[in-house]
Amino acid sequence: DSEKNQYHYNIGMSLYPMAKESNTDTIIFFITDQINHGIEDSLVQGSKLRLDIAGLNEMAGVRARDRSDYMIARSYFNIASLLLPTDHWKSHYEQSQRLFLLLGNVTYW
Repeated sequence: DSEKNQYHYNIGMSLYPMAKESNTDTIIFFITDQINHGIEDSLVQGSKLRLDIAGLNEMAGVRARDRSDYMIARSYFNIASLLLPTDHWKSHYEQSQRLFLLLGNVTYW
């Protein structure tokens, strides 16, 4: 099972550069889901990569919210919040504020 998760993670990471350039929801969801599927088994090291993946989850969450899929949006926002550094309220205040506001918004619905 761990091997499968790593495989999904590797697929997502190999397609990750496309996510930054794509405006298509389908590819954003696919890439984010692949990365998230294996993120627990991979040791995502480095704060830059963790923040990038958190940003990708935030982007997918916003797109899911815009489609009124609040439960899926909440899962993307939850994963994004878990990827933030422990001192995120100090080191990444704006991103933290935005993310938790989005999370609160979709939780309300």
